[in-house]
Amino acid sequence: GRWHSRIADPSFFVSPDGRTDPAAELEATLRGWFAPLPEEHGFNAHPTCRFVARYRWLQKQLGLADDERPAPECPVFEQVMDQLRVTSVTLAFPSAYVNNPASMFGHTLLVFDRDERNRLLARTVNYGAYTGMGLGPLFYFGSMVGLVQGIYAVLPYYEKVREYNAMDHRDIWEYELDLTPEETDRMVRHVWEIQNTWTRYYFFHQNCASALLDLIDVARPEAELRARFRAWVIPIDTLKAVSDAGMVRNVTYRPSAASELRALADALPREAVDEARALAGGERAVADLDSALPDPDVRRRTLGLAAIDLQQRLVRREVTQEAYRSRLLPVLAARSRLGPDPDPPRPAEPVRPDHGHAPARLGLGGGVQGGDGFARLTWRAAYHELTDDDAGFDPGAQIQFGALDLRYFPDGDRWRLEEFRLIDVLAVSPRDVFQRPASWRFETGVRQFRLPEEEHHPVAYLGSGGGVAWEWGGWRPFALLGFEAQSGGGYRNRVAAGPDLQAGLLIRPGGRWKSLVHGRAMMLWGGPDVPVLEASWTQNLSLGRNRALALRLKWEDHDGRQTREATAAMHWMF
Repeated sequence: GRWHSRIADPSFFVSPDGRTDPAAELEATLRGWFAPLPEEHGFNAHPTCRFVARYRWLQKQLGLADDERPAPECPVFEQVMDQLRVTSVTLAFPSAYVNNPASMFGHTLLVFDRDERNRLLARTVNYGAYTGMGLGPLFYFGSMVGLVQGIYAVLPYYEKVREYNAMDHRDIWEYELDLTPEETDRMVRHVWEIQNTWTRYYFFHQNCASALLDLIDVARPEAELRARFRAWVIPIDTLKAVSDAGMVRNVTYRPSAASELRALADALPREAVDEARALAGGERAVADLDSALPDPDVRRRTLGLAAIDLQQRLVRREVTQEAYRSRLLPVLAARSRLGPDPDPPRPAEPVRPDHGHAPARLGLGGGVQGGDGFARLTWRAAYHELTDDDAGFDPGAQIQFGALDLRYFPDGDRWRLEEFRLIDVLAVSPRDVFQRPASWRFETGVRQFRLPEEEHHPVAYLGSGGGVAWEWGGWRPFALLGFEAQSGGGYRNRVAAGPDLQAGLLIRPGGRWKSLVHGRAMMLWGGPDVPVLEASWTQNLSLGRNRALALRLKWEDHDGRQTREATAAMHWMF
């Protein structure tokens, strides 16, 4: 097809046809080197200052010496480079955040590290979707067809850490890249060129993951990381790509405030946790803590827990700024008088995201449905199912796109599409004394549905709902109330809808085995009216990083018509 740049912002090009005509852009760039500047012009008007990476590359290709530079120096660019003092580049990965559709696969950004090694003071390169349509279904649609803009922005890293670590409760993984000084300089120069420019944002193939792979390829073109992903790319692919290419020098885990809070609470007796909650809630004065908790070590950690809890309440807007300051200052003062904790509890470092299973999945197996045997082929484009191995993933988040279930029945020599899940999101987020997250689901696709007068009936469906979840040990029960709408030829007006109640128990005893017991009660009104009861039991046994054995038993009752099903499959992730 016709060549075109991924950047759609006209300000990035010297030639009016620069986006689709590289030869015209090259000619306009070379002519611009020697063109006089108008009297009224900005500091970045000259092409050699606007496109510093482009100029450096062309200078080498043409064999031009530094003293043959056709334009004066670029003082503003040189001043910025001197302020940044970039010594290395780090790829940061805030973990998946299922409550934000734009970040449900996680996020990636680049950090320009400085000499003093205080990464929080560094600058970060962020590529994100900017839209006025919110982050609901309109965002999904807009990002699928290119109605959303993605913008490159350079921001202080501490701002992003505050956003992800403190506000969204997301752990951050930092992968320091093994780039040479020349490669680092080339990347920084290119970022200067593209900052605040925009592209068409596409959810699956032109997103933060692909944008950063492009930048890494600029630094090290021979790596050709972006070329590995033709159809789609997600943030975890970026981590795996740089790791597989041997470009990672060091990995650092930065736990979120929520992870630190849980680690501190787990190290304290229950009465100390209650005292910390009372302090943060303004129900207990700091002066009363001495008598309630005579052990200074326990008191020190209790004050630290109260401080973190109070900060989280401020983020959730449960306290005013005035109340926050009036409660926090006495807590910090008392904590300071007790001195530093000689052995502070730290969150256990989880498995690195790039060490988890691959996002795509192929399944081969078979089963029996109502006495009929069948062979079964399943496929998933991305990314994680609730019963998949947790290593590197949020154990309570199911995010699947493009999940296909295709069956062959040898008795009738026929194939049947059992289900195609276009989007399948399930968040089972447990509540505790500190956090009250909502659990929710959203799914849409096509499936076989059994009506009173028909054995099999394909319907398009859309379902959503919300609820709660808890956790005790490795047991996580949940309940969700919502609705489902279906469209198909078996209904009088082609549409049926009604309430949907789901409940489940996710069992995670540790090791390689996971189990999910799930029940559902639904009523669809649309002629014929169909009451639905379903129950299933799914087992998953991990046989390695990217292999698993899955077993499932399922029972359905659709308006009195019962069906029993048993399936077994081998799963390969890639």
